[in-house]
Amino acid sequence: MYGMAESAGAAVATAPVERLVAIFHTDAAWRARLVEAAEIIGAGHACCHDAGEWVRRLRQPGAVGVVADPLDAGAKDALAELDAAAAEPPLVVVDSSDKPTGAPRPSAWRVLSGGARLDMVSLVLREATDEALRRASDRRAVEAYYRDAARLSDDERTVMAAVCAGKLNKQIARDLGVSVRTVEQRRRRVFSKMAVDSAVPLASRVATVRTIERFRPKLRQRLQHAAAAGADPPKLAFT
Repeated sequence: MYGMAESAGAAVATAPVERLVAIFHTDAAWRARLVEAAEIIGAGHACCHDAGEWVRRLRQPGAVGVVADPLDAGAKDALAELDAAAAEPPLVVVDSSDKPTGAPRPSAWRVLSGGARLDMVSLVLREATDEALRRASDRRAVEAYYRDAARLSDDERTVMAAVCAGKLNKQIARDLGVSVRTVEQRRRRVFSKMAVDSAVPLASRVATVRTIERFRPKLRQRLQHAAAAGADPPKLAFT
Protein backbone atom coordinates (compact mmCIF):
# COMPACT_ATOMS: atom_id res chain seq x y z
CA MET A 1 0.00 0.00 0.00
CA TYR A 2 1.12 3.56 -0.61
CA GLY A 3 1.52 5.92 2.29
CA MET A 4 0.04 9.39 1.97
CA ALA A 5 1.83 12.67 2.51
CA GLU A 6 0.29 16.12 2.56
CA SER A 7 1.84 18.64 0.18
CA ALA A 8 0.79 22.12 -0.86
CA GLY A 9 -2.73 21.54 -2.13
CA ALA A 10 -2.69 17.76 -2.44
CA ALA A 11 -2.43 14.45 -0.64
CA VAL A 12 0.23 12.52 -2.53
CA ALA A 13 1.38 8.91 -2.49
CA THR A 14 4.95 8.90 -1.17
CA ALA A 15 6.30 5.91 -3.11
CA PRO A 16 8.33 6.81 -6.23
CA VAL A 17 6.35 5.59 -9.23
CA GLU A 18 6.22 6.03 -12.99
CA ARG A 19 2.44 6.07 -13.10
CA LEU A 20 0.37 8.71 -11.35
CA VAL A 21 -3.38 9.15 -11.06
CA ALA A 22 -4.09 12.84 -10.37
CA ILE A 23 -7.61 13.19 -8.93
CA PHE A 24 -9.46 16.48 -8.85
CA HIS A 25 -13.01 17.68 -8.14
CA THR A 26 -14.47 14.27 -7.26
CA ASP A 27 -16.64 13.28 -4.32
CA ALA A 28 -15.36 11.19 -1.41
CA ALA A 29 -16.82 7.92 -2.71
CA TRP A 30 -15.12 8.30 -6.10
CA ARG A 31 -11.83 9.36 -4.49
CA ALA A 32 -11.77 6.24 -2.34
CA ARG A 33 -12.53 4.01 -5.33
CA LEU A 34 -9.92 5.71 -7.52
CA VAL A 35 -7.23 5.52 -4.83
CA GLU A 36 -7.92 1.80 -4.35
CA ALA A 37 -7.81 1.20 -8.10
CA ALA A 38 -4.54 3.12 -8.42
CA GLU A 39 -2.98 0.99 -5.70
CA ILE A 40 -4.18 -2.19 -7.43
CA ILE A 41 -2.31 -1.26 -10.61
CA GLY A 42 0.78 -0.05 -8.74
CA ALA A 43 0.30 3.63 -9.54
CA GLY A 44 0.80 6.61 -7.30
CA HIS A 45 -2.11 8.91 -6.60
CA ALA A 46 -2.51 12.59 -5.84
CA CYS A 47 -5.80 13.90 -4.50
CA CYS A 48 -5.49 17.51 -5.62
CA HIS A 49 -7.42 20.23 -3.82
CA ASP A 50 -6.92 22.98 -6.40
CA ALA A 51 -6.51 23.29 -10.16
CA GLY A 52 -2.94 24.58 -9.94
CA GLU A 53 -1.75 21.48 -8.11
CA TRP A 54 -3.66 19.26 -10.55
CA VAL A 55 -1.91 20.89 -13.52
CA ARG A 56 1.49 20.47 -11.87
CA ARG A 57 0.85 16.78 -11.29
CA LEU A 58 -0.40 16.26 -14.83
CA ARG A 59 2.84 17.60 -16.27
CA GLN A 60 4.58 14.53 -14.87
CA PRO A 61 5.27 11.79 -17.47
CA GLY A 62 2.91 8.88 -16.88
CA ALA A 63 0.27 11.03 -15.19
CA VAL A 64 -3.45 10.61 -15.83
CA GLY A 65 -6.05 13.18 -14.89
CA VAL A 66 -9.32 12.13 -13.27
CA VAL A 67 -12.08 14.70 -12.83
CA ALA A 68 -15.80 14.67 -12.13
CA ASP A 69 -18.41 15.55 -14.72
CA PRO A 70 -19.53 18.26 -15.19
CA LEU A 71 -16.18 20.06 -15.15
CA ASP A 72 -16.09 23.17 -13.01
CA ALA A 73 -14.41 26.41 -14.08
CA GLY A 74 -11.15 25.49 -12.35
CA ALA A 75 -10.91 22.17 -14.19
CA LYS A 76 -11.68 23.82 -17.52
CA ASP A 77 -8.99 26.45 -16.96
CA ALA A 78 -6.51 23.73 -15.97
CA LEU A 79 -7.23 21.76 -19.13
CA ALA A 80 -6.82 24.89 -21.24
CA GLU A 81 -3.41 25.48 -19.64
CA LEU A 82 -2.32 21.90 -20.35
CA ASP A 83 -3.59 22.16 -23.91
CA ALA A 84 -1.56 25.33 -24.49
CA ALA A 85 1.55 23.52 -23.22
CA ALA A 86 0.84 20.48 -25.43
CA ALA A 87 1.04 18.31 -22.29
CA GLU A 88 -1.95 16.18 -23.42
CA PRO A 89 -2.32 13.81 -20.45
CA PRO A 90 -5.10 11.23 -20.83
CA LEU A 91 -8.22 12.46 -19.03
CA VAL A 92 -10.69 10.13 -17.35
CA VAL A 93 -14.04 11.73 -16.55
CA VAL A 94 -16.16 10.18 -13.81
CA ASP A 95 -19.93 10.48 -13.72
CA SER A 96 -21.50 10.15 -10.29
CA SER A 97 -24.82 8.98 -11.67
CA ASP A 98 -25.65 5.27 -11.85
CA LYS A 99 -26.73 5.54 -15.47
CA PRO A 100 -24.73 3.70 -18.17
CA THR A 101 -21.90 5.75 -19.67
CA GLY A 102 -23.11 7.84 -22.58
CA ALA A 103 -21.17 9.46 -25.39
CA PRO A 104 -17.61 10.43 -24.41
CA ARG A 105 -17.09 14.06 -23.49
CA PRO A 106 -14.98 16.00 -26.00
CA SER A 107 -11.98 16.32 -23.66
CA ALA A 108 -12.22 12.81 -22.17
CA TRP A 109 -10.02 9.85 -23.05
CA ARG A 110 -12.44 7.58 -21.17
CA VAL A 111 -15.65 8.10 -19.19
CA LEU A 112 -16.57 6.04 -16.11
CA SER A 113 -20.17 5.86 -14.93
CA GLY A 114 -21.09 5.85 -11.28
CA GLY A 115 -21.92 2.15 -11.41
CA ALA A 116 -18.46 1.10 -12.67
CA ARG A 117 -17.03 -1.81 -10.63
CA LEU A 118 -13.59 -1.60 -9.05
CA ASP A 119 -12.11 -4.01 -11.60
CA MET A 120 -13.38 -1.82 -14.44
CA VAL A 121 -11.99 1.32 -12.79
CA SER A 122 -8.64 -0.43 -12.35
CA LEU A 123 -8.62 -1.55 -15.98
CA VAL A 124 -9.37 1.96 -17.25
CA LEU A 125 -6.66 3.50 -15.07
CA ARG A 126 -4.12 0.91 -16.20
CA GLU A 127 -4.93 1.58 -19.86
CA ALA A 128 -4.85 5.33 -19.25
CA THR A 129 -1.45 5.24 -17.53
CA ASP A 130 -0.11 3.00 -20.31
CA GLU A 131 -1.28 5.65 -22.77
CA ALA A 132 0.30 8.41 -20.65
CA LEU A 133 3.65 6.62 -20.66
CA ARG A 134 3.42 6.11 -24.43
CA ARG A 135 2.71 9.82 -24.95
CA ALA A 136 5.65 10.72 -22.71
CA SER A 137 7.91 8.43 -24.76
CA ASP A 138 6.65 10.00 -27.99
CA ARG A 139 7.30 13.47 -26.62
CA ARG A 140 10.87 12.57 -25.67
CA ALA A 141 11.47 11.19 -29.18
CA VAL A 142 10.22 14.38 -30.84
CA GLU A 143 12.09 16.65 -28.42
CA ALA A 144 15.32 14.73 -29.05
CA TYR A 145 14.79 14.97 -32.81
CA TYR A 146 14.40 18.75 -32.77
CA ARG A 147 17.29 19.16 -30.35
CA ASP A 148 19.59 17.21 -32.68
CA ALA A 149 18.20 18.68 -35.91
CA ALA A 150 18.73 22.21 -34.60
CA ARG A 151 22.48 21.55 -34.73
CA LEU A 152 22.42 20.93 -38.51
CA SER A 153 23.46 23.58 -40.98
CA ASP A 154 21.19 24.42 -43.91
CA ASP A 155 23.44 22.41 -46.24
CA GLU A 156 23.31 19.42 -43.90
CA ARG A 157 19.52 19.59 -43.71
CA THR A 158 19.36 19.56 -47.50
CA VAL A 159 21.57 16.48 -47.63
CA MET A 160 19.55 14.79 -44.88
CA ALA A 161 16.32 15.32 -46.82
CA ALA A 162 17.92 13.86 -49.94
CA VAL A 163 19.30 10.86 -48.04
CA CYS A 164 15.88 10.20 -46.49
CA ALA A 165 14.35 10.40 -49.98
CA GLY A 166 16.61 7.50 -50.98
CA LYS A 167 19.00 9.42 -53.21
CA LEU A 168 22.59 8.24 -53.74
CA ASN A 169 25.59 10.47 -53.15
CA LYS A 170 26.15 10.98 -56.89
CA GLN A 171 22.55 12.06 -57.38
CA ILE A 172 22.74 14.48 -54.47
CA ALA A 173 26.02 15.92 -55.72
CA ARG A 174 24.54 16.47 -59.17
CA ASP A 175 21.38 18.08 -57.78
CA LEU A 176 23.35 20.44 -55.53
CA GLY A 177 26.17 21.17 -57.94
CA VAL A 178 28.86 20.03 -55.50
CA SER A 179 31.39 17.22 -55.47
CA VAL A 180 30.61 13.72 -54.23
CA ARG A 181 33.30 14.21 -51.59
CA THR A 182 31.44 17.27 -50.26
CA VAL A 183 28.21 15.27 -50.07
CA GLU A 184 29.99 12.46 -48.24
CA GLN A 185 31.40 14.91 -45.69
CA ARG A 186 28.00 16.51 -45.09
CA ARG A 187 26.40 13.08 -44.86
CA ARG A 188 28.87 12.00 -42.18
CA ARG A 189 28.17 15.14 -40.20
CA VAL A 190 24.41 14.52 -40.47
CA PHE A 191 24.81 10.98 -39.16
CA SER A 192 26.97 12.18 -36.29
CA LYS A 193 24.66 15.02 -35.22
CA MET A 194 21.51 12.89 -35.60
CA ALA A 195 23.09 10.05 -33.57
CA VAL A 196 22.76 7.38 -36.28
CA ASP A 197 25.31 5.35 -38.21
CA SER A 198 23.61 4.97 -41.57
CA ALA A 199 20.75 6.12 -43.80
CA VAL A 200 18.31 3.43 -42.67
CA PRO A 201 18.11 4.40 -38.97
CA LEU A 202 18.09 8.07 -40.01
CA ALA A 203 15.05 7.53 -42.23
CA SER A 204 13.44 5.43 -39.48
CA ARG A 205 13.94 8.19 -36.93
CA VAL A 206 12.44 10.80 -39.24
CA ALA A 207 9.49 8.53 -40.07
CA THR A 208 8.83 7.99 -36.36
CA VAL A 209 8.74 11.72 -35.68
CA ARG A 210 6.49 12.40 -38.64
CA THR A 211 4.06 9.71 -37.49
CA ILE A 212 3.91 11.10 -33.95
CA GLU A 213 3.37 14.63 -35.22
CA ARG A 214 0.61 13.51 -37.54
CA PHE A 215 -1.40 12.39 -34.53
CA ARG A 216 -0.20 15.13 -32.15
CA PRO A 217 -0.01 18.37 -34.18
CA LYS A 218 -0.03 20.60 -31.10
CA LEU A 219 3.12 18.92 -29.84
CA ARG A 220 4.83 19.64 -33.14
CA GLN A 221 3.82 23.30 -33.09
CA ARG A 222 5.12 23.85 -29.56
CA LEU A 223 8.43 22.05 -30.10
CA GLN A 224 9.04 23.70 -33.43
CA HIS A 225 8.55 27.07 -31.79
CA ALA A 226 11.06 26.16 -29.09
CA ALA A 227 13.64 24.73 -31.51
CA ALA A 228 15.61 26.50 -34.20
CA ALA A 229 13.67 27.34 -37.35
CA GLY A 230 14.02 24.98 -40.28
CA ALA A 231 14.37 21.77 -38.27
CA ASP A 232 11.32 20.12 -39.83
CA PRO A 233 11.59 16.38 -40.47
CA PRO A 234 12.31 15.96 -44.19
CA LYS A 235 9.73 14.32 -46.40
CA LEU A 236 10.38 10.68 -47.11
CA ALA A 237 10.00 9.03 -50.47
CA PHE A 238 7.82 6.28 -48.98
CA THR A 239 5.39 8.49 -46.98
